[in-house]
Amino acid sequence: MVGQGLLEKCAELILPFLRAKKIIIVIDQCLLSDYRQPLLDQFAALNIQAHIIPIQGGEQSKTIATLDALVAEIVQFADRQTAILAIGGGVIGDLVGFVASILLRGLDWFFIPTTLIAQVDSAIGGKTGINLKSGKNLLGSFHFSTVVITDVDLLRTLPISHIRSGFSELIKHALIQDLGLFERLENANPGLLNDFDALHPLVYESSLLKIDIIGDDWFETQKGTRCFLNLGHTFAHGFEGLDGLQGGLLHGEAVALGICAAYDLAACNNFCSHADAARVRDLLVRFGLPVNYHDYLPPVENQAHFIGYLQKDKKNQHGQIAFILPRGIGKGCLVHPMTADAVVDFLWRSRRDSNPRPQD
Repeated sequence: MVGQGLLEKCAELILPFLRAKKIIIVIDQCLLSDYRQPLLDQFAALNIQAHIIPIQGGEQSKTIATLDALVAEIVQFADRQTAILAIGGGVIGDLVGFVASILLRGLDWFFIPTTLIAQVDSAIGGKTGINLKSGKNLLGSFHFSTVVITDVDLLRTLPISHIRSGFSELIKHALIQDLGLFERLENANPGLLNDFDALHPLVYESSLLKIDIIGDDWFETQKGTRCFLNLGHTFAHGFEGLDGLQGGLLHGEAVALGICAAYDLAACNNFCSHADAARVRDLLVRFGLPVNYHDYLPPVENQAHFIGYLQKDKKNQHGQIAFILPRGIGKGCLVHPMTADAVVDFLWRSRRDSNPRPQD
């Protein structure tokens, strides 16, 4: 469900899908003071027993320790008929969805995403998980939420940097298979990032696009188009890994850098044109996203650190790093495996050469 003002009637929207009048609400603690009592009042009015558990948002919460603590609190109140409602950004959804997938051999769960990046991307598709020391999202499952309630009004509290970050994923969906949407964004006023009436239809359209992209491969078996959603993400994992716990680089910003690198690599191999790569870069700049990925690479003597993050990517095949590369704009993608040495050659050669050679 996509609309405005939906949080204030979420209990009514969820009620038809409950197996029992009992729900656990896991909410980002920064939202607790504003929404705790209104949520309790909503559910109480429908005779639904609700228990609220606040947790901290951010990647630091996607850990075994947080999982253990959350499960310990939930099991005091839950049985197999109990549902869980997650309210927060993508991290909250990933964590709560994973808990719901494993606790008592599976509980129903609902998600109210509160960030743009969650609304257009992570809330859709059933991926859940937590991070391990070995890498991001390595422990997880597919466990689809029963209902996703996307309230665009919740974006009003976000800093503009987080709106931009989420917009990179929306742009990505257009790059994969909707040239018309890309062209509309090229002609749009960047001020729409502050215009929530204008964002509403874009969030809805992007959500439908993602559903269409994953529809032939719900569990990402690499036999359909779902893997195309990783456009830009392999490079992005490297940039995020280097950023570490500093938190200076938002996920969508890393994706924007990764998209630019992916288009440059695709153009070098004649999968798309250099003109396509330039158009994509211009659109990202238009909406305030970073594009100069060379500025985020470490010195050449520390390149192994960056490549190490890429080598942990779950898409990798037969010891090679698998990149999702575009065939153009709105024309789909392809999987392009590369050796670590070839990736190094592309990235650090292109740092010096504006027209690097094709890489195999």
